[in-house]
Amino acid sequence: MEVAGTELATNMSMIGSLAGITKCVTLHGLDLALQERFGKKYVASGGTATLDEAIKKKYAKKEMLLKKNLQTVARAYEIGAEWAEKNHVELAVAAA
Repeated sequence: MEVAGTELATNMSMIGSLAGITKCVTLHGLDLALQERFGKKYVASGGTATLDEAIKKKYAKKEMLLKKNLQTVARAYEIGAEWAEKNHVELAVAAA
């Protein structure tokens, strides 16, 4: 909440922390994905469109939304990575 400014960013926190813990996606990769999603005109459907409308009311400019999402993901990534290192957590991949 402190970084994002809204409870609607919980998904960004979860994505960032999961990626920080598992290192399955880099922070740079998340940055690019968010820019792709929020940085250009995006046609959404169903629940995503409803959420987009709710977010637009909170953030009048998409640039502000993108900035807040990137900040939220980055901070959650850092927290997740720190937690994983402190607790010696590593991603385990099962053999095929």
